[in-house]
Amino acid sequence: YYLLPGHEDTWSRVLASFTDITRQKQAEERLKAYQGCLEEKVARRTRQLDMTSKDLSREIERRKESQEKLKQHYQTEKHLRQELEGQIKQRVEFTRALVHELKTPLTPLISSCETLASHASDTTVKHMAETILAGGKAINQRIDELMDVARGEIGMLKMHFHQCDLKKVAMETGEYMSSAFKTKKQSFNIEAPEPSISVNIDSKRIKQVIINLLDNAYKYTPRGGRVVLRVYKKADHGVVEVEDNGLGVSDIVQKRLFNSTCATGPDSYAVKGMGLGLVLSKMLVDLHGGKIWVKSTGKGSTFGFSLPIREAE
Repeated sequence: YYLLPGHEDTWSRVLASFTDITRQKQAEERLKAYQGCLEEKVARRTRQLDMTSKDLSREIERRKESQEKLKQHYQTEKHLRQELEGQIKQRVEFTRALVHELKTPLTPLISSCETLASHASDTTVKHMAETILAGGKAINQRIDELMDVARGEIGMLKMHFHQCDLKKVAMETGEYMSSAFKTKKQSFNIEAPEPSISVNIDSKRIKQVIINLLDNAYKYTPRGGRVVLRVYKKADHGVVEVEDNGLGVSDIVQKRLFNSTCATGPDSYAVKGMGLGLVLSKMLVDLHGGKIWVKSTGKGSTFGFSLPIREAE
């Protein structure tokens, strides 16, 4: 209650209300601070998005360039592959033509020599006929090897697998080659301790591999030398080895001996042939899922290969 000026005889009554706005002010300050923080976050995020956008643009450009380069590489690879296929086709056609041209005169030559050797009464003539016959058969074998190598390089070498005894295959091949070692008075022995080694192989092709290894040992072992054919089992593999005490093989040649590019190198181990036998042997062993190797330290060498012991699929 209070008196108004000029109205001292009258009491007036005023109702006043007071509100504490401290909390409201604090809330407003906090809101303003939050808005500032939010704006800063938005600005920072915007800058990050701008940087990301620029990085993404650069990445897109980089990928476009990569795709263009990949396209160019693909076209180049396609062109080179077509050239390679054309060269392979030409090589196969040339090899077939070469084999045909060589075999055509060779077939009657071998036939005539066989007839002459069987009917010749003169010892000298008979010996000459047999020598020519042996040479003709050797040439015929090399021609077959050449064709097989060409087929193997393009995946056309046919295989006929069946279950058989690796020991029996090796011993039959060793007996077949034994007469050759006698002509040079070389000692030839077969070591086969296992009763049998059952494998799923193309026995004709594996005999071909063993003949190639024995033939190498025969050629590179001097007169009166020693050759051993071993057949044994090691873990889950059948192993065939041909050991000799001949020339030996240098470390350099060992690394490239089963490669077709090694065919006519200057090393003494390559001068007596084209090396096709070993190249073909590696192809055949690879097709059986096996491994082939050579070990030589100074004098003598051991050629061997292993085949997995498994049943017919």
